[in-house]
Amino acid sequence: MKTKAVIAALILMIGVAQAKASDNGPSVTISHQDGSDIFLVNYRAGQAGNVKMTVRDQQGRELITKSIRDVRAFSLPVNLEDVDAGVYDIEIDNGTEKQTQILDYSNQSPATYTHVTALGGNRYLLSVEHAGSEKIYIRIVDGTGETEFEQEQSINGSFAIVYDLRNVDGSPTFEVSDTSGRSRTAK
Repeated sequence: MKTKAVIAALILMIGVAQAKASDNGPSVTISHQDGSDIFLVNYRAGQAGNVKMTVRDQQGRELITKSIRDVRAFSLPVNLEDVDAGVYDIEIDNGTEKQTQILDYSNQSPATYTHVTALGGNRYLLSVEHAGSEKIYIRIVDGTGETEFEQEQSINGSFAIVYDLRNVDGSPTFEVSDTSGRSRTAK
């Protein structure tokens, strides 16, 4: 019986704490995964209403505007893939209050790491690592500058392959490029 009374008191205290949190007005948080161009705007309020979200650049130009009707909470993805790196304002207006969050956006994608290991007998291990999914372009050039091999490869995390290059003239050079334009050459 005493345990039930304690549990009931705890539930009542949690309900009061939640009511107090909603009395403070709506909350807005922005989450983001490193290397991604997509930010998740999370909104929560004590009561349902119409909400307008606006993303502006530092010159005040509206880049994105979304209106959401009759909501108490939402999570909305904002894709900044097509804009330059910089500082942006995300304004949330529920009709009675406006909140502005500052977003510092760097559109740099994670690095792609490349390593070539000579295994002997003109065999080479190419290993590539990238956080997440990426398309890479592999090109192998022989010692005279002639292209011996070209391939586009989709990777997700780590990728490794052994190349048998016993028919290649001279010492081969490996060129690996990713979609962000970074290129790595290994001999």
